[in-house]
Amino acid sequence: MAQGPFTETEGAAFNPDILSQLVIRYRMPKLIAEKVADRRYEAVKLGDNIDVVPVARPTVATMALAPGFKTTTYWSETPTKVTININKWSYAALAFDFYETCVQAMDLETLYRQGAIDTVLVKIDADTLAELDTYTATAGSDAATMSDDNVLTAVDALDVANVPNEDRAFIMYPTVKNEFLKLDKWTNAQYRGGQTPINDRNFGSIYGLNLFDTTNVKAGSSGHVNGIIHREALALVIRKGVGTAWVLDDPDTQSRKIVFPAVYGIKVMRQDHGYELLGK
Repeated sequence: MAQGPFTETEGAAFNPDILSQLVIRYRMPKLIAEKVADRRYEAVKLGDNIDVVPVARPTVATMALAPGFKTTTYWSETPTKVTININKWSYAALAFDFYETCVQAMDLETLYRQGAIDTVLVKIDADTLAELDTYTATAGSDAATMSDDNVLTAVDALDVANVPNEDRAFIMYPTVKNEFLKLDKWTNAQYRGGQTPINDRNFGSIYGLNLFDTTNVKAGSSGHVNGIIHREALALVIRKGVGTAWVLDDPDTQSRKIVFPAVYGIKVMRQDHGYELLGK
């Protein structure tokens, strides 16, 4: 019999695959809905919808300076309620076979629990940001480079509607952000009143807008739906958050079943407080 060194062929039985305890975890989009939407309506804890009554400013009248009795005209209105429907129910569900839990090299339940929670949080965020597509005022073109003039058009529309300067947000896809980083007026502190320049990746604010970039905005035909909104433009009501799970050890299937549910509602409250901006 020929003699020679042990090679990978002869030593294969002694070289088992070793599972690392480190994993390559998924990446999360930036979740921003809770930073830009109005959450005050969550104070209502019951019912499948929340009615909100808009209150208008009474009109002013003038009285003629003339002899005789005067007639006063009284103002009145019949408000139309704005209804926030609690009509969204999203969940992530996991099931673990009993045998697998006995032989697994890693705790799969612990490993995937956070992923299930994150999945639902991404869904709530995406559903909220998708409402940017419902604003009737729009500027820009799908898949085209968004211009600084498009942004100023939206800012002007909010100014004309007397939208408060505070709590305005510009929500955009990262490609849109990176297009704006090419503009000197967006990165040069001389144009920004001494604020920290954007090109250090502190995206900050401009034109009174808090700037947020995320991949979680709604996709257009080829580009993405971006937008500028005031906080009161959009309501988000999370009736049941995703933090609490339902757990069932099922003897019929000999598995552990875990469900992470969330019940929530989203509503455009002020149409003139938002502006849709199409772009890349």
